[in-house]
Amino acid sequence: MTLFAERYPLAQVVTPTEGTPYALVRVHTVTLISAEASVCVHQRPIAGHTNENGSMPALLEELKAAYGRSRLFSMVTTDAGNTSCGIAGKIVAEGLEYFAQIKSTHGAIHGEAQSVLKHRRKARAHATYTDTQNGRVAEYHLWRYDLSDQGWLDWSHARQVVRVRCTVEHMRAGVVTVGNRYYVTSKTPDALVPRTALTLCRSHWRCENCTHWTADAELMEDRRRPAWSRHPMGSLAVSALRMMALCILSMARKLSRFGYTEETPSWGQVAEHFLLELCGSTLETTAFDEV
Repeated sequence: MTLFAERYPLAQVVTPTEGTPYALVRVHTVTLISAEASVCVHQRPIAGHTNENGSMPALLEELKAAYGRSRLFSMVTTDAGNTSCGIAGKIVAEGLEYFAQIKSTHGAIHGEAQSVLKHRRKARAHATYTDTQNGRVAEYHLWRYDLSDQGWLDWSHARQVVRVRCTVEHMRAGVVTVGNRYYVTSKTPDALVPRTALTLCRSHWRCENCTHWTADAELMEDRRRPAWSRHPMGSLAVSALRMMALCILSMARKLSRFGYTEETPSWGQVAEHFLLELCGSTLETTAFDEV
């Protein structure tokens, strides 16, 4: 089971005396990306004096305290903003594995990964996957490099680096885009084979696609900013409540099927069903129209 930790902006906070923005409230959002419903299992505010990377050690300790005995997950994946050699070491020290995205800002580890993987050709890719949907064709190729038992540079706990190239052809527009991402992981090549690593790379973004996008597009999070939610604690309270609602809807959606087609209902259909069940007694009143 795999977790994905990502920072997420909530609201801009305004000082009551000066009336000027002074901070952006952010939280770490942790999603169980290996679960079918991909639910949010934890949130933690990021203190104003640090950033998402500086908050990761405390987040990992909270996760261990909350889920350490449950065996709910065994690996943590991170985007580049939450990746560092120290954080990776902390994850390993907590008895977990990591799969972390690296960019040029991470220095030598990214440069070394590029030097051994950048010029690999797709004909010699270790794993390939093609996905067609919504008028586009996405082709993924993965290459990996074994770091054996010694690791690399200061990353003594690293066991392999991975490059994933995604080529997307937008059929209607006739446009082709190409992107490369690099990852480092503590899992050995035998424990994390290419096909699984490619699946993990694609699942890595379910925190964004299934949690944040759904909160914004379906719950219209950015359009509903009551005044009291602009307070730091108010923002966190609103976010926690929304995530609870989102998890319930997400699980209900995955467990539901239309009897005549066996298809999964849309987010809108699930939300409408819950709304009607909860508010059925007030549907014919003016109070319901004012919600």
